[in-house]
Amino acid sequence: MTTIDALAAFFCNVLVRSDYPTIVDDEAYVEMVVKRLAEIYALSPPDCKELGAELGLFYWKMHHGRFLRREELRVGLKGVHDDLWDDGYCTHRVRLIIAVTYLECFPYLAEEFRERFYLLVDEYQDVDPWQVNFIMRLVMGGDLNGNRPVENWRRITVVGDDDQSIYEFRGADPAIMKSFQQHLKIDLHGIRFVTLGTNYRTIQPM
Repeated sequence: MTTIDALAAFFCNVLVRSDYPTIVDDEAYVEMVVKRLAEIYALSPPDCKELGAELGLFYWKMHHGRFLRREELRVGLKGVHDDLWDDGYCTHRVRLIIAVTYLECFPYLAEEFRERFYLLVDEYQDVDPWQVNFIMRLVMGGDLNGNRPVENWRRITVVGDDDQSIYEFRGADPAIMKSFQQHLKIDLHGIRFVTLGTNYRTIQPM
């Protein structure tokens, strides 16, 4: 059992690339990305400021603003991510996005990963859109429409409490946990729900 960020790091190391970049803080990374995109696309200072704010929303909430709705800039952003990795810089979030991108392009990687490992995701109430995208692609490969037999890909357990979500400020959405079945696009008979009704952390009066 591990965090989703650590799982993405492991996935990248096993199936994408084995070199380890230095993990920098998000703000410093966004500055590096904006600087390189500004050089490529000759962006003005006001555009750079807007793009920096837009990247923050994209990295945490998958939001595509004015700049990232342009295909050439999305392609350029992917190239900048790769170049910065080559230069030894990355963030936990961008590494996760790179893992999602590879799963989108090469869904067979999910098959290879799933044949070797069973997924257990804790604190599922605190996952955000990028994280659930990564998990669902690992579980379902390229078939996000759920057109394959359940038994072939049901290798996941998620644990969480939607009353204890604490990362909504960072893009987490407790509704993702409630819609777990819809994400997998299967009937209720394909999922086993277990409710943990006994508290072992505190004395009963609490």
